[in-house]
Amino acid sequence: MKSILISESEKRRILEMHQNATSRQYLMEGVPNTVLTSAGGVTIPARTVCTGEDYIKVSFIVKNSGDADAYLPEFPSFRPDNVNNVRPPVFHTPTYNVTIGGKPQWGQADGQNAPKIPKGVSATINMIIRTALTNPIGQTKSTNPTTKARGVADLNAFKSMKSGSITVRYNGSDLTIPVTFGGFLYNASNVCDAKIDLAKGF
Repeated sequence: MKSILISESEKRRILEMHQNATSRQYLMEGVPNTVLTSAGGVTIPARTVCTGEDYIKVSFIVKNSGDADAYLPEFPSFRPDNVNNVRPPVFHTPTYNVTIGGKPQWGQADGQNAPKIPKGVSATINMIIRTALTNPIGQTKSTNPTTKARGVADLNAFKSMKSGSITVRYNGSDLTIPVTFGGFLYNASNVCDAKIDLAKGF
C-alpha cells in the first residue's frame, strides 16, 4: 500500500477547515430555526369602556416560515406607545390561544403543553386584552389633588391613545406587530362587554 505524504502547511490548512466547520455546526445548533412573520398591523376599532372593565378580542394571522415548529409558552404582551402616560396595569392579557381553521393547536415544548404553530403553516393568534380602568377612575374621585390629577391624566391619555404594539414571544426572535386604535371613550352609565373566554384545548 502506497503512503501519501502531506506537508505540514497542508495539514494545518485541513485542520483549520475542520475546526471552522465544527464551530459553525455548534453555533447553528444553539439558534432556533423558527421564524414568525405577520401579514401586517392590527386595528382595534373605536369602543366605549365602562365601569373600568372591558374585554377586547384581537385576532391576527402569522406564518411560521422557519424549518422548526414554533411554540408560544408566554402570553403575547400588549404595550401602548405612550406607556409613560398610560400605565401598564391599565391593560392585561388574561388569555390567548393559537388556531388553525378554528381549531386550537397545542404541542410539547420543553416538556410542557404550549400553543403551537407548525413549520410552514399560517395560524391565527387570538388574545383577549382586558382594560382595567378601576384604579385611575378611583383616583379621579380622590380628595388628594396629586392623586386626582394622576387619575385624570391616565384617563385622558387612555382616551387619546392611537397606537401601540403586540409582542409575540416564542422559540425564536420576538415578533412585534403594530397596533392602531380607533379610539376609546369612557361612559360609566353603560354596561360593559361580558368576559370573553377562549378555548384552550380540543
